Amino acid sequence: MSLLPSANSTQLAGSKNLSVAVEGSKLFIYSDLSQDFGVSSSGKSLIIASSSGNKPLGATNAFLGLNLYCKSAEKRSLTKDATSELHEMTAMGNYCEWRIEGQMLCIMIDFNNVGDKVATTGKSVLLASSGGNKAVGKTGIMCGLNCYVPLGKEFCIEKLSTISARPTVAVGDAVNVGDGFVVEVESKTQVTVHCESEKAKAGVVIAMPPFTLNGEVTLAMMVKWVNQKRKTQGSSEHMEEGFVAVSPKWKNILLRRGVTKKGEDDGCNIDLHLRFDPTQSFGRSTSGKSMTVATSAGWCDVGDGIFISFNAYRPAPQLGHAEIKDAVQKIFGQHNKEEISSLSFKTIKEEVAAVFGLKENDLGDLQKQVKEAVVEHMESLVSSDQFMVIKAAVDKVLGERSWEEVATLTLKAVMAEVFSALGTAHGAQEDIKEHVKTAVIMYLRRNGK
Repeated sequence: MSLLPSANSTQLAGSKNLSVAVEGSKLFIYSDLSQDFGVSSSGKSLIIASSSGNKPLGATNAFLGLNLYCKSAEKRSLTKDATSELHEMTAMGNYCEWRIEGQMLCIMIDFNNVGDKVATTGKSVLLASSGGNKAVGKTGIMCGLNCYVPLGKEFCIEKLSTISARPTVAVGDAVNVGDGFVVEVESKTQVTVHCESEKAKAGVVIAMPPFTLNGEVTLAMMVKWVNQKRKTQGSSEHMEEGFVAVSPKWKNILLRRGVTKKGEDDGCNIDLHLRFDPTQSFGRSTSGKSMTVATSAGWCDVGDGIFISFNAYRPAPQLGHAEIKDAVQKIFGQHNKEEISSLSFKTIKEEVAAVFGLKENDLGDLQKQVKEAVVEHMESLVSSDQFMVIKAAVDKVLGERSWEEVATLTLKAVMAEVFSALGTAHGAQEDIKEHVKTAVIMYLRRNGK
């Protein structure tokens, strides 16, 4: 039997390089091991495939988290020898198997034979697991997999077919997500989440079941009540008339409160309509793994003791060398020659991070790629014969000294030695000065600690 993806396989919503197919009680997960999506947000590994967090498996109540990665492209090997251990279906860990055909990895979970062990967190039941990060044969690739059901939820095996179903929510359509939540697509730029629910006990959280809009934007909404004896800051009077932004911290969110209806036993139902634009983007999340589409920035008081939390996000593009190189070129393009010569590497890192919606500290090991991109760009700007002669002279002047000596050298001293070595035959002194400055900057960025 060929384990290559069938025509019935579909991409796992919100994932990278993962497709799924269902046959009877079996789930097949496919990944092309020859692909990659650049370095991870930490900069320490090369991403081969990722579920980008724990993703719901259709309407089964189960979730899947899967990551494939290697240290670098050079460490990856897909030769027959490297994959020989997995040419036949082999046990992968607990209640899952895998096999490689060509460059395609196939992982299989048979839901007629899965585990029932409570995870160490005590919050879920593990159905299948790799048991930690496992080596994919001798390919240099590592794999980590967990498939689980939240504690208290029942795994619905009869809904396995919904895993590979990819319904598109068209404009004008509404989807009943369950537990009192309905998602309505009113236009390409307007989606409303409607929540109608009975009031729960104070502190009890009502969560919207996992939902990804058209396989791209993941929605997460929660509602809770506080004890009425506690004073709350929100006011619902104006919200019954139309949509408003309740908090200045909200991004791309408007809320309308319906009338609170009294029910039996002096209980009540609440009626919330939350609206956002799915085409918006507000930079990367703190993890760098997703792009924020809309957020309440945590729990927010909306009046009458009701608090809500809402987040909408899409997977963030990976940061590879090409993306960083483009960012560096964009930054240099915003500065003139004089400004470029005085730019510090710290400033460049801050500006590169800002392009991707990150803070400088979030770049991690990507700083090395930023430095390489800066050197490449500087060299592309000054590739004249005259500059190459001056650059060689600067490299010689600085290269003959220890790093401690270089750190104490003044630019004036470097220029004096370069002028002495080259003489006036190599151009006017003012031209040489600019080239020396650029060559020194390149040397320091290339060799700086």
